[in-house]
Amino acid sequence: MSHTQDKSPQSVLVVDDDEITRSIIAKVIEAEGYAVYQASDGEAAIKLCKGTPIDLAILDIQMPGLDGIEVARRIDPLPVLFLSQIDDQNVINSAIAQRALGPRAVGYVVKPIDKDNIITTVKSALGIASELNEKQRLLESVTRSLESEKRQLAREIHDQLGQELLGIRVDATAIVNAAKALPEIQEKAQRIISNVEAVHKTVSAIIHSLYPEDLDTLGLRESLAFMVSQWDKRLQDCAVDLEIKGEIDHLGPDINVAIYRITQEALTNVGKYAQAKRVLITLRRRSRKDDESYLFATHDIVQLNIKDDGAGIDLKTLRPGIGLRGMQERAKVLGGSFKVESNPGEGTCLSILIPL
Repeated sequence: MSHTQDKSPQSVLVVDDDEITRSIIAKVIEAEGYAVYQASDGEAAIKLCKGTPIDLAILDIQMPGLDGIEVARRIDPLPVLFLSQIDDQNVINSAIAQRALGPRAVGYVVKPIDKDNIITTVKSALGIASELNEKQRLLESVTRSLESEKRQLAREIHDQLGQELLGIRVDATAIVNAAKALPEIQEKAQRIISNVEAVHKTVSAIIHSLYPEDLDTLGLRESLAFMVSQWDKRLQDCAVDLEIKGEIDHLGPDINVAIYRITQEALTNVGKYAQAKRVLITLRRRSRKDDESYLFATHDIVQLNIKDDGAGIDLKTLRPGIGLRGMQERAKVLGGSFKVESNPGEGTCLSILIPL
């Protein structure tokens, strides 16, 4: 949570194990009218973020325990500005890319601290952070509207086109029964029935691509189980297993669709690229009392892990495609996080956390 939607001063968290550096930065920023919070290590920073509205976190990269980049990953989706003793942007960008922080890493400041430079950089970073927050809100609004429209379109296709196809099939069947003495007409009517059945299958596939109706009729648990059973049959040399833990039957339609689609896309990627022998999908609801190490500890969490033992990915050279970006965006829209862990030859694990 941030102050970007009200008139309160923007807030900045300064995290550095060096007390002198931390205090200098805090005083300089506070003098500019910002609300400033301090933490001496990564664990303290994460705990502070759980209950305090923060607009920007300034993180020392090198700290005992959790380093600044790992802290940034755990306080997703907060924008972060890094402190570094290394004046080499390529080195810093490489470290950021390895932890998949993306645009949340809004800049860095080199030690020792120059007061004028830190003020300019923080103001610029807060401006970027505000833009990111606005883009995130816009993305959430557009995505929810799109999902609603797709769901409505799926229903209209089902109700209207489905009835028309049924009418054609009924009429064609009546012709078949009435034209017993006219085999040529019977044959043509039977072709119409076959064509209607083919169109119906195509329409059903389109409807499912727009909105998985199973979620409304079966619920998330049974819908996932059915999907996994279908993929288990489809991937003949790969076992696909599903484990569900905790209460997941009342997560809400937005979360249900996100989990379903992420799982669907992940299994599609496994089928295309992974060459895996086993895929394990784990979905569980976690109480906030069980989560002491993550920013979402103020909420209950739904956690989705999709792990395969396939070829793996070199994350350093990975260029995310539409599927991977789509999965990440679905998690982000719901205020969640999306993480990929992989090495060549060691399989891939997708970890998705969504606060409830």
